[in-house]
Amino acid sequence: SYQQLQTLFWILFIVWLVTVPLSLFGLLMKIKHSVKIQQITPLAEACSFLWRDYKKEYMYWEIVSIIYKMLLTGLIMFVDTQEGSEKALRLMTAILVCTVYS
Repeated sequence: SYQQLQTLFWILFIVWLVTVPLSLFGLLMKIKHSVKIQQITPLAEACSFLWRDYKKEYMYWEIVSIIYKMLLTGLIMFVDTQEGSEKALRLMTAILVCTVYS
């Protein structure tokens, strides 16, 4: 039924919001030492998209950035789809998200 699907959606949505940042944080914790001493392992190289744009002491900021992006883009989901102006409201929300993020 629709109610069961909606419940499943919310459970998976919350799990996704929690597990993605925690998984990435776990990866950064695992490679932290090799990055700081500049002996890049294959795992650290594979995860370089998480830390290469930051100084070594700020390598965790990508996690904060990902959480920020997830929260801002998630706002669009909560726009009421029962109203006739849903497209305009979603567009305004998207513009607001882009403005705040830049």
